[in-house]
Amino acid sequence: MPQEHTTTSPPVERVTESVEPPTDGAVRRGPWTTLRPLLRPIGIFAGSRVAVLASMWLTYQLSPGGSPTQVFLRWDASWYYLVILVGYSPDPPPDQAGVYAFFPAFPMTARALAALPGIGPIDAGLFVAGVASFLAAVAIWVLCRHVTDQATADRAVALFAFFPASFVLSMLYSEGVMLALSAACIWALLRHKWLLAGVLAALGTASRPNAIALIAVCAWAAGAAIISRREWRALVAPALAPLGVLAYFGFLWARTGSPLTWFRVQRGFWHESVTPFALVRDVREFVAAPFGNTNNTAVIVGAVVCAVGLYLLLRSDLPAVLTVYSAVVIALAVCSETLGPRPRFVLTAFPIFFVFALRLRGTAFATALGISATVLGAFTLISLDSLLFTP
Repeated sequence: MPQEHTTTSPPVERVTESVEPPTDGAVRRGPWTTLRPLLRPIGIFAGSRVAVLASMWLTYQLSPGGSPTQVFLRWDASWYYLVILVGYSPDPPPDQAGVYAFFPAFPMTARALAALPGIGPIDAGLFVAGVASFLAAVAIWVLCRHVTDQATADRAVALFAFFPASFVLSMLYSEGVMLALSAACIWALLRHKWLLAGVLAALGTASRPNAIALIAVCAWAAGAAIISRREWRALVAPALAPLGVLAYFGFLWARTGSPLTWFRVQRGFWHESVTPFALVRDVREFVAAPFGNTNNTAVIVGAVVCAVGLYLLLRSDLPAVLTVYSAVVIALAVCSETLGPRPRFVLTAFPIFFVFALRLRGTAFATALGISATVLGAFTLISLDSLLFTP
């Protein structure tokens, strides 16, 4: 299935949380004791937002006469803003027909918030995106700590938060919503909370096209549970997972009279298609003119990062669901005819940051994080002020 569009390891000791009630001699943990560790990912992510907002402020200063809000509405953010503003019109103007390509979980939540007195559509969108992004950082940290340890989780969240494409998490984009729901869903699957996982997956598949990876993840986890433990109730997760995307397609069918509206808009308006050879064309273009097309260069770099991440995931002893999720997300990006593995699509394959965090320690980690943070600042500035890089 196509993506949305832009306009233009070594073995580790597993640390798991106990699900058994405390014994008579155990010390009961209060709410603050439980929640205090979550300040770690919150603080790390907040630090990355300072860097991003500083770059956005500089972008605004370099565009005299522009509106301060323009930096939050570049690229796909303008389309999400349109949904927040007017919803999904049954008969949009020809130049707005592309709105159907954008899944509803993020913009319709913001639209509901914007209906409250005193809250504008931009404020509502930034609030929902911001809260979702912080929740994503927390969910990714909790999941990584569950399958590795706290120190690795800290490093993984830092690599995620300062990844060059993470500036979209501070704009009107849906990646934050998808990431929060995806990480929470995988955590629920690993804890055998099948109903919760299914509900989270259903919400996730209503957030972005590449969130259909959650359907594969739920099916894989349920199959493993049935084969190993005859846990048939696990089937509730894959049964619920597709409901989000199916509900949206059903809504478009009722709204437009065609069950294929989303696919028609993808091909007709956005000129998008899926082919297993899309990346081959990008590689050929890069070989013919290295660095001649900066956006193509970003795609090639993204493909290399994805390939290394998947290789390390396969060699690690991390749960297979992390590899399945990442593989599907990356495959959807690689097979996109017009987009490819752009930086923000690499960002959504977040388990690759787990294996990078396992491999990078000490000076190597500090160096990698410093380089990533520097590129984040530059990428934010260039992407919001030019056509050289699109997220």
